[in-house]
Amino acid sequence: MRKGDFQKLFISIVLVLNFSPVFAAMEGAEKTERFTTPAGSLTDNGRPHSMGLVSVNGSAQPELQVKAHSSGWVLGNGRSGAASKFGDTIDGAVEGKQKKRYERIFTPVKEQDIPEGAIVTTLKVQPSGDPEFIQGAFKAAPKIGVRPLVEHMKEEARDRVCSMNSLDGCTGKTLSPFSRDSYWYFFNYLKDTLWVWDPDISAALMKDHFGRELHKEYIFYALKNILGPLSLFGSDASETHKEKRAEFKSGLGSEALGKLMAMVDGYAKNAVISLLNKRDIREMREEGGSYLMATIISIVFGFDIREYPEKYEEIRGHFRGIVEPSLSIPLDDTFQMMPWFLKYSYVRMFYPSLFAKSTEMRKDVDWLVEKAKEKGVLDIDDSNPEAPYEGKYLRSIYKRRGGVLTDEDRSDLLNPTIAGSDTGSIFIHATFAELARNEVLQQELREEVFGLLEEDGVSPEDYGEHVWTPAQLNKKRLPKFFLFVEEVLMKFPPVPFDSRKVKENFSLYMKDNRADGEFYIRLDLKAGETIIFPIYYLNPHLQNDNKYFPEEMLKLDLEERVKHVQTFANPSMHHQCPGQHFARLSVSELLINMLTSGHTLSLSPALEKFNLSFVGTTAIDNDVTIVVGDRVEEMAQKIADLRLEVIPPAASAHGGGTEIHTHEL
Repeated sequence: MRKGDFQKLFISIVLVLNFSPVFAAMEGAEKTERFTTPAGSLTDNGRPHSMGLVSVNGSAQPELQVKAHSSGWVLGNGRSGAASKFGDTIDGAVEGKQKKRYERIFTPVKEQDIPEGAIVTTLKVQPSGDPEFIQGAFKAAPKIGVRPLVEHMKEEARDRVCSMNSLDGCTGKTLSPFSRDSYWYFFNYLKDTLWVWDPDISAALMKDHFGRELHKEYIFYALKNILGPLSLFGSDASETHKEKRAEFKSGLGSEALGKLMAMVDGYAKNAVISLLNKRDIREMREEGGSYLMATIISIVFGFDIREYPEKYEEIRGHFRGIVEPSLSIPLDDTFQMMPWFLKYSYVRMFYPSLFAKSTEMRKDVDWLVEKAKEKGVLDIDDSNPEAPYEGKYLRSIYKRRGGVLTDEDRSDLLNPTIAGSDTGSIFIHATFAELARNEVLQQELREEVFGLLEEDGVSPEDYGEHVWTPAQLNKKRLPKFFLFVEEVLMKFPPVPFDSRKVKENFSLYMKDNRADGEFYIRLDLKAGETIIFPIYYLNPHLQNDNKYFPEEMLKLDLEERVKHVQTFANPSMHHQCPGQHFARLSVSELLINMLTSGHTLSLSPALEKFNLSFVGTTAIDNDVTIVVGDRVEEMAQKIADLRLEVIPPAASAHGGGTEIHTHEL
């Protein structure tokens, strides 16, 4: 049966089940406890509307929920322009930036903590975007990525949170005949898709509601079916067995990685040699992914997979092409319209490669386990304090099952590799590309690293062979280095947009800190809705032109701005990325070994900034070559001359400390 036939069949079913559209005439009904008040009823002395509290179209009226008295204003974007006027330098050194912390515009509160007499404004979620463009962008997304869709919604967003309906015409009205404010909205088969453009609202939803009211349902549908419904990657923390997470943390958490650092360092040294033989930026990403996968497999299974190069390449082939189709399924309109009992069959029919790969990957796990047995990895007693950490994760799962692995166990062993390889490889090639783009910064980081080695008594001829330790590779001793790593995560988020399904109705309450007095906003989220977080436009990098992003945050020092990054490992209390420690360690090891290798990197042609696309993960679209040099001392003199030329001493705003002063070449 063709894809179009599925759609026609399903629409016919919905026409029967979705009740008569006659109810749509009642969709304007409002809840009785809401009412509208005139805008701007507070004066400038009260300060709300003089601080940017104006709606985007200048006419929208707020709905107020009043506990004691009524008075209100119109919510708005709080910015004086759509694009930042600040120049973008690698360290974010902008004129007039403030040495202070960002005071959030909105801070989350519990409903019971809102005092009597407070004014609560219900944030009206308005439809935004052109349905015809949106539908075309959805269809093109698997090939060109979702950036055109994200950009369109960014430009068309009518408030801090807006809704998007990807379906239009008869089909859309049949599946979603009632507006979001309608009493009958519950009966819509397809609920709205909401985009969150305010970083304070996004951070609050991530922190308190990921894994609870906001779930991965259908967002990670393919991976759930490949890895199992309780896989760490495909499920929410609240659904996952605590024992699984404890096992993962024991084998791959921060404490374990400290013990494994020497092993990761050795892999990184070999990977740097391979990376420096690559010139195309996409080849570097591929090589970075190879390094990550080899390191993860060897940590999980306890032996060096590189001893079997042909088998390793075969395994890598099975893992290629997993993430992109997995992320395109949620953008498939027909998949979304399928009833739940047909979704699995639909994915098997139209995305067969995912299930074929799943079968091959389980065979790979069996081969890896048998090889670990041959090498005695499973005979190691982990109660011995001297026991190696390599293979500890496998031993934990294997011994818990009494030596018999289930499909679910195989899924758990696959999780680290699937979860880390694709997003980690973009992280690696973004760090190398940014260093090559900015030679001044590259030399500053190299000087910081050399200074640490000199302080620790390492002779210069041994810099490239030095084995790094946890006591050295940390933020306290290498502040510029780790600040750069965090900035790359901010500017090149491996996951450029994220999404979740609302499991059950709930309301988010936040205090509005712009006004004197007790003023709050309420965002109502409804079961079945999809919430999209455009991560790239929620991060405080200086190229961010999201009109709802606070300019005050962009004026902060880089050290403060990176504290507000919403990417890679979200700040959720209930769903933290279990592989975040490994990702940072593996990238840091690779980067620091490149800096001590005696080679320099530059771009040809030189660029001020990269063009990015969002194809599952972030990708650099520029066709550039990374030029590898081997004259570090000559480069150091060149950079010193450049510094004197473009950044005279008087131009430094802060003069010293850990601030990075750079100039884009």
